[in-house]
Amino acid sequence: MKTNKGFTLIEILITVLILAVLGGVAVPGLIKSKQRGEASQAAAYLRTILTAEKMYHAKWGTYMPYLNSAAIQAGLGAETKAKSYAFSVAATPTTFTATATGSRGTLTINETGTFGATGTETAPAS
Repeated sequence: MKTNKGFTLIEILITVLILAVLGGVAVPGLIKSKQRGEASQAAAYLRTILTAEKMYHAKWGTYMPYLNSAAIQAGLGAETKAKSYAFSVAATPTTFTATATGSRGTLTINETGTFGATGTETAPAS
């Protein structure tokens, strides 16, 4: 009497189907988690810019505008190395708005520490 050892085609197809369903459920959740993490990092960098601008204002009596992340790093010494966001600062002598622009929208913070958001971004608690 001969016994077959191994899996049938139906067993393999069912296993592949189960794995595909699990992957289809898990991947969107992982993508959202990654986006939330990147947004949190951008908000942390905006808080750093807020602190640096306030220190600059306390010393010089004015806020400074910066066009990009490199200028912010050079002028304020504030790190802005979020891969998915570009940073800038629009300023007048008495006000400023720092902006982090990403693929899902923008996050902003002003001189009072108030966050704002556009697109599908969500403003963190101030």
